[in-house]
Amino acid sequence: MEGFLKDNKLDHLTEALSTLGIDECFGLLEKGRPKLLERLKELGVTRIPDRQAVAKAISNGRRELLGVGLPIIVCTYSTGLLPKDGQALMKPILDAASAAGFKDHIVLDHSNEAPYAGKCATLDEYVRAMIDVVYAKNDEWRGRPWVIVGHSNGTVGAYGLARKLGPKVRALCVLSRRPPSMPLIPDVFGVQTCAEFLALPVHEVAQTTAKVYTNPQLAHYTSNPDESKWLDGPRNAIAAARAQYGSPCVCCAAEDIAAALGDPASLPPSSLVSAPVLGIPSSQETEAGETARKMEGWAALTTASFELAPAVDAAHMDMPKEASVVERIVGFFKPFLPQ
Repeated sequence: MEGFLKDNKLDHLTEALSTLGIDECFGLLEKGRPKLLERLKELGVTRIPDRQAVAKAISNGRRELLGVGLPIIVCTYSTGLLPKDGQALMKPILDAASAAGFKDHIVLDHSNEAPYAGKCATLDEYVRAMIDVVYAKNDEWRGRPWVIVGHSNGTVGAYGLARKLGPKVRALCVLSRRPPSMPLIPDVFGVQTCAEFLALPVHEVAQTTAKVYTNPQLAHYTSNPDESKWLDGPRNAIAAARAQYGSPCVCCAAEDIAAALGDPASLPPSSLVSAPVLGIPSSQETEAGETARKMEGWAALTTASFELAPAVDAAHMDMPKEASVVERIVGFFKPFLPQ
C-alpha cells in the first residue's frame, strides 16, 4: 500500500493507512464504493477529498494492481553467480514453464550487478529498480499478473517483489533459503553485521561457504589462502558473493531485516505477502545452512497458504536443475494459467 500511495501522490496518508492492504481495498470496493470510503474514515483519513482520491486511485488502478491474462514468470537466482550463470541455472525451470504455457519470462540479477550497482542501498530500492527492469523489457507486462521463483539468496528479492506488488503476484516459490525475517550471516559466518562480514578474509568466506553449502568444488578451488592464485571463475564467484552477502538489500543481518521488514518477533502487516508460497528445501543442507526447519518460517510471511514440500536429495546449488523440483514448481504455477 505504501508504494501505491506514493505512486499516486497520496503518501501523506501512508501512516493512517499502514494497516490497510490492497486486497482489503478490492474486497470493500466489490461491496460498493461507500464501504471503502467508510473504512478509510475509520482508519483516520479525515478529509473527504483524500478519501475520494484514494478510492478513485484504487478503482482506476485495478487492472495494473491485479493484472489480467497470462502471468509472466520472474526468476531470481542464488548468490555467487554472474548474470550469465544465473540465467543458465534457472533455464530448466523456464523451459518447463514455457512448455506448460507460460510464454513470457525474465531472470533478474543481484543488487551488485547493472543496472542496480551503486544505486540500491535498501531492499525497497532494489525491488523498485527490479520492477522498472521488468517493465522496461515489455511495457505491456504492466497489466499482467506475475508468478515468481527465487533460489537461495535470490528469494529475498523475490519476496520483496511479492510484497511490493501484492495481489498482482499469484504465486511465490522459494528454493533452499530461510525466510528473510531470519538472520543468515550469524549462522553461516559467525558475524552479526554486513560490515563485520565484509571485514572477513576472502579465503575464510570462500571456505566457510563451501563447507556450509556442501560445495566440494568451491572448497578445492579456493583452498589456497592466497586468492591471487585462484582461477578467475572461483575468484569472481567469491567477489560476487561478498558483495551480495554484504549488502543490506539481501537482509542477511538482523539490523537490515529490522529496517526492511520491521521487528521479526512481531511482523507488521506491511511485511506480509498475499500470494500462496511454496517452499522446497534440500536434504543436503548442513545445520548452519537452509534447512527445512528454517524454511518453515516462511509460513509467517504470507496471508495466504504456505506449503513446505518434502526435502529434495540435491545439492544446494543444483536445486533449480533438479527434475523433481522443476516439475513441482510448474505444477504449483499451472492453476494460474488462464482457462
